[in-house]
Amino acid sequence: MRGFGGLRRAIPSTRPQYAISFAHRASRRITGSPVRFVQNSVAGGKDQNKNEDLCSSVTAVMAKLPHPAVVITTLDRTYRAQAAARVPIEKMQHPIACGVTVSSLTSLCIRPNPHVMFNMTLPSTMYEALVSCGDFNVHVLTPDVHGARVARVFTRGNRLLSAGLANNSDADLGVLAGLREEGLHQVEIANRDAWHEQYHEAKEGGLRSLGLEMADSVDIPSTVPESELSETPGQTHEVPCLHFRGILEVLHCRLARTVHPDLPGAGDNMIVIGEVVGVTMPKECDERPDEVPVALGYADRRYRGTGGAIDPSADH
Repeated sequence: MRGFGGLRRAIPSTRPQYAISFAHRASRRITGSPVRFVQNSVAGGKDQNKNEDLCSSVTAVMAKLPHPAVVITTLDRTYRAQAAARVPIEKMQHPIACGVTVSSLTSLCIRPNPHVMFNMTLPSTMYEALVSCGDFNVHVLTPDVHGARVARVFTRGNRLLSAGLANNSDADLGVLAGLREEGLHQVEIANRDAWHEQYHEAKEGGLRSLGLEMADSVDIPSTVPESELSETPGQTHEVPCLHFRGILEVLHCRLARTVHPDLPGAGDNMIVIGEVVGVTMPKECDERPDEVPVALGYADRRYRGTGGAIDPSADH
């Protein structure tokens, strides 16, 4: 599972040091049992093992916290990305779908404009595709076996096409081809034709803007014709959007910013921030307005549903 722990892994605690001793005393006063604390130390030499103990302890703690399990989809090799990279038109390739399951999604803000964020570990072909595309969809999953099976497909990495698959009619599906292998034949890729039409129209528009027909070593301008603009408000590209009983809602986002924590010991992690420009809800939500399911979660290395709501004012 990529992105486990979200910003909790990237940003250290700002809690003052005295909070540790206070928590220690409080815990002993309540439970009467000793508490084991693992503190950080400078890595290297004899302290290396201590630092590893701390990392293992934090991992164990974070595993106990439920996180949302969502699927992010985007497109690699869009016309805009290939044009910006100055790819000759005869060497341009059709877009290919990319996707990943993350457990670090959270809302950054709701007003005035809603934004969400999650983190990714580099190197990542998904990250490269998302940045070059600039648009992505967030699929919120149902807390059942259907949602869990969708999530599992996108934990397997994005596929590199072999020579044998390059001409396959499903080559553009990329990681989405795993949905069929998982037996999820009822998953509908709602806009598969749309992203191909968008690519072809943009490519033809690029040729017309040059006043040329197909030719060798023709550089395409980095500007994108109006024909490539998506009908989805706020999004430039038609990025993969899935419909299935295992999907609750889809957040349509455009990339706002990527941030590197730039902290010692934070590793190669990037924070991805996206502005939500639209939401797709299945028809089932309109048919069952009183049912508000809680989305699929991930904790202790397993997908999780939820029990009933807890009323803190209830009697013990």
